Amino acid sequence: MAVALVMASLASGCRDLGDNPCAEAAALCATGVDVPDSACAGDERAYAECVLDRDDCSMTTLTVCAGAGAGGGGDATGMTLEVHQASLDSNGYFTVEVDLVNPSMDRTAVVAVTEFFVEDAAGGLHRREFGGCGADAVAPGGRTSCNPSWTWRDQPATPALLVYLDGGRRVEAGLSSAPSGLEDTAATCADGISNDGDAYVDCDDYDCCDVRTDCPPTSSCGQLD
Repeated sequence: MAVALVMASLASGCRDLGDNPCAEAAALCATGVDVPDSACAGDERAYAECVLDRDDCSMTTLTVCAGAGAGGGGDATGMTLEVHQASLDSNGYFTVEVDLVNPSMDRTAVVAVTEFFVEDAAGGLHRREFGGCGADAVAPGGRTSCNPSWTWRDQPATPALLVYLDGGRRVEAGLSSAPSGLEDTAATCADGISNDGDAYVDCDDYDCCDVRTDCPPTSSCGQLD
């Protein structure tokens, strides 16, 4: 009887992974992604089972479980990233325009927009706060556009890497074109470059109109005078 009670107690404390642990892990981490049974295999399944075993979605768990999905992490053999633009607007929101590309010719790749992170120059990781992707899954050989965003005004370090956890595998792309700050001071509004990463420079950037009083009449700010 005692043995039976112990076994029953142990069984009640175990999580039933079922046929689709990927869907259960997505629900646990509130990713909002519907993972089809056919996509829950191999590395993705190992990663999901690891997350469920640890029963949390902390950055520590995601990092540890990345090893379960790809032999210790590194570049994924699945999704790849193509960064098109990184910009910091006048309200302090940092946005990356990026395509998630599925190079596989025989397997659909599930998209988990909550698995976007920015790693700053000091090594800190920041999980995506806003923005989304155009699809929940990418067909073989296909791609989807995403625009993950972060609140960055009070961050002391510059964005350095875009990181995506593809089924637990760490995929990353450099943000060498990431803006260094805002364009709203006398210095940044007269240096001939776009400091906030948008398409407007100095007197043609409305953020400078309250700073510059000597803008040419043909410029955007000059036409407001």
